[in-house]
Amino acid sequence: MRLARVLVIPLIAAVLLASAAVPAAAQTWVSLRYWPTSVYTSLSGGTPIRTWDAGMLSVGLRRDLPNNWAVSFNGDWGSQSNWAGTWVTATSGRDSMWNLNLHRNFPTATGSFSVFLGYESAGWSSVFPGVVAAQTGRYTGFRGGVDLRHQTGAWTIMAWGATGLGGTWTVDWPGVVPAPESTSGSYSEYGGTVGYMLPGGWNIDLGYRQVQISGGATTNFLAVQNRWQGWLFGVSRSFP
Repeated sequence: MRLARVLVIPLIAAVLLASAAVPAAAQTWVSLRYWPTSVYTSLSGGTPIRTWDAGMLSVGLRRDLPNNWAVSFNGDWGSQSNWAGTWVTATSGRDSMWNLNLHRNFPTATGSFSVFLGYESAGWSSVFPGVVAAQTGRYTGFRGGVDLRHQTGAWTIMAWGATGLGGTWTVDWPGVVPAPESTSGSYSEYGGTVGYMLPGGWNIDLGYRQVQISGGATTNFLAVQNRWQGWLFGVSRSFP
């Protein structure tokens, strides 16, 4: 899987750079959103409980390519707060997610539908009393999914879903364990937005999104599942 990461990221980055040569008729979609999430965690198959909140800032970029192909990048970053449950003693922390994707588009009369393959990295970093270094957990691996866009007048509906394809879960806590520990991991995501076009071409968006990552038990850590969920809102626009 580490070799796959080394190969896929430069490959998709090269496709992104190549998109600069796309004719002017192609479009670039840009979105900026705020995603205030509650994170639910379960250890060793237990009942998920809310363990912290994270106000995530989200950026999305998508560029058309010739012959109904497209590339996209999505990133989310936020700080943790309001710790509870097994994370109640945490003092600080950050969450981050990003993905790169190659899409095959299928235009429709009112929008488009696409199937995509990409690479996902999603996880968290939390600081606890008495340990200088943060405990971290992260899923990395390929992902596949679908998305769609439907427009009626000034209204736009977007929806998407994705799942991990043979990913890896890695957890680390310097000063507590001697080295990072990895095992098989899983990832899934779904979401949707409703947008309304304002004068000037900008859309205001409101929607809902959920992302879930999990990993099996390792030598020093229990099996864990983390789920980010919450409403999101922001703006988006397409450019020539």
